[in-house]
Amino acid sequence: MLYFLFDKYKFFQPYYPAQELAMTGYLFGSLIQNQLLENILFSIAIRYILDAPNCPPETNLFKFGLQALGQFELRLTKCVHFNMSRISALDASLEW
Repeated sequence: MLYFLFDKYKFFQPYYPAQELAMTGYLFGSLIQNQLLENILFSIAIRYILDAPNCPPETNLFKFGLQALGQFELRLTKCVHFNMSRISALDASLEW
């Protein structure tokens, strides 16, 4: 089931409605937070999540990334593959 979801990533931006993409971001982040992904699936999920903030802030894919990051923010420092400079860039793009 997870392979199917990951395979559908290429359709997230053009076809997924905002609410469904937000739920998918929640799922991706929760899978990481609860350490349910290993090796290749973990790396793919991190890549998808980190690519999302490179989209314009008004896009659904950007919001997917924020939703996912919000779910595993407590584990961010433990994610070896995570690039902290991306977090800084993301924070700079948000209007708090």
